[in-house]
Amino acid sequence: MADKKISIDGFDEPDQEGILVFYSNDRQPAVHNFFLGVAEDALCRGVPAFHLPVQIDNLEARRLRQSYVSFSPLLMVARYLLVLGVDTARPVDRPSGLTSAAPDPRLEEIFVRNVHTISAINRQRGIRTLWVGQVMDHRRMLAGERWGWVPFLRPEDMSPLILRLNGLLKREAEALGDVYVDIAPEDFTSDDFMDHGHFVPAGSLKFAAQLAPAVAAACR
Repeated sequence: MADKKISIDGFDEPDQEGILVFYSNDRQPAVHNFFLGVAEDALCRGVPAFHLPVQIDNLEARRLRQSYVSFSPLLMVARYLLVLGVDTARPVDRPSGLTSAAPDPRLEEIFVRNVHTISAINRQRGIRTLWVGQVMDHRRMLAGERWGWVPFLRPEDMSPLILRLNGLLKREAEALGDVYVDIAPEDFTSDDFMDHGHFVPAGSLKFAAQLAPAVAAACR
């Protein structure tokens, strides 16, 4: 739950709650194919066009799965060549652009609009919405440790961007009458993360312990 957007959506059941946790890959500046969830020229191809396709083998989503031949190095090589030659899921090119720490008003505009859209959908369905900003290992980012999932930002520039967008999320959530759960990154150490933004089990438990009271209060 700590690294994905999650909506607990009961559709036709009243008094449901939706918990939404924004993740860093949802917020890439200077990528003008930022995912909107609706068709809008190139703007609808961000996450579906980059983040998910490059993980097709990790997710075991091909018909000829890697696990089927993992017992044989030779078969793994043969499978790889076959996939390159005939599989309809083609290798994904990395997005092109310039590395920049400059503010991206377009990203913020889309980000805020998506918050309003999700909140409105939940409200129309009678679902209370709880928003949680991204908790990341800011020490690791500020130290400059490279992270390939955000190609147009230096790691040390990622930290202020996340804090900026978390602030926007809190502002919009409160203005909409939703609940914003403010989980401070200072409460976490690098030992709580396996990389810049994914928790180890101990970090997940710490995150859940801080989130649980807000969820319980909203569900009363």
